[in-house]
Amino acid sequence: MKIWNCLHIAALFSVILWLSACGKEDIAVANVVKELDFEIPAGLSTIETHTFFFPSFVFGIEEILAQQGVDAADIDRISSRQGFITARFDNIDWDFVSRVTIEAVKLDGTGERTELFYMDPVPFNVNEQIELFPSLPNLKDILLDEFVNLEVKMRFRNFSPTNIDTRLRLEFAIFDEE
Repeated sequence: MKIWNCLHIAALFSVILWLSACGKEDIAVANVVKELDFEIPAGLSTIETHTFFFPSFVFGIEEILAQQGVDAADIDRISSRQGFITARFDNIDWDFVSRVTIEAVKLDGTGERTELFYMDPVPFNVNEQIELFPSLPNLKDILLDEFVNLEVKMRFRNFSPTNIDTRLRLEFAIFDEE
């Protein structure tokens, strides 16, 4: 009988924990998807970190909010959702890539950097795309700027097999203050 009571107590405790985890889920008021293309030249060094620089990049978040009828002042946070690196035309095995970091840099003279996405280390056998982890911080302060410098930093395990026409796809979610 004692075992039966212990099982009831354990089951009841499990249900209470499960119900307490159920809460209000945040629903994004808007999503932003940005794609940019760049070329990774063949034969880049495996010793250095290579930076692909996109000056004065426009995320256009205020325009997207205006289309949704949302005021930028009502935004609580902007979060990274998904990031992908793929080859535009070829099936590339991305095993030669060791690390990837995507950063936004403010243009206000402070040079403040915010990491948007990363993958460190890039696992072997990623095949046709590298799926990036979203970074944790609230990106509102930097992504609401009209322009930012965007930097894609890559480090390689091996030399790239050929020049690679590369597409970077970044997805963000915008949440209001409710």
